[in-house]
Amino acid sequence: FFFKQKTAYEIKECDWSSDVCSSDLGTVLMTRRIVILTEGHTNPHTAKTASCMLRYRSEEVVALLDGTNQGKTSGDLLGVGQSPVIASLDAAPQANTLLLGIAPPGGKIPATWRPIIKQAITRGMTVWSGLHDFVTDDVEFSELAKAHGATLIDVRQNNEHRSEEHTSEL
Repeated sequence: FFFKQKTAYEIKECDWSSDVCSSDLGTVLMTRRIVILTEGHTNPHTAKTASCMLRYRSEEVVALLDGTNQGKTSGDLLGVGQSPVIASLDAAPQANTLLLGIAPPGGKIPATWRPIIKQAITRGMTVWSGLHDFVTDDVEFSELAKAHGATLIDVRQNNEHRSEEHTSEL
């Protein structure tokens, strides 16, 4: 199959090339199994992204990842859903997507999250981020993603925010 890397504004539920016929759709469409990363920030104020996913897309959420609250549920901490809170990605082997689920001050990726994000990438997971720091602009993340077949998606990235490097790739 031939897929073009897209920004979040261009991605649709069923996004495939014209080379895929309708009989192939069953193999193309894959259910997201999301682990929402909230490590150390699982509260209703900073974990707004996590809360919205749990409220509106709970069927896709496998777990919240926050080792400081392992054993609790999303309902205990955020007042929504009953997804388990796990301490590591190893506790969710079925997950294929990591969502950075907080809105920290300044929109920066917490330094303590880098190893978790790198683990997700080396597992070939899709990494979704709504932070101001673009995961696609991070050289280490991008090189790992390329080596492991992972997809990095920055939902804030659009034509107005796209760097020259990314513009030339499209």
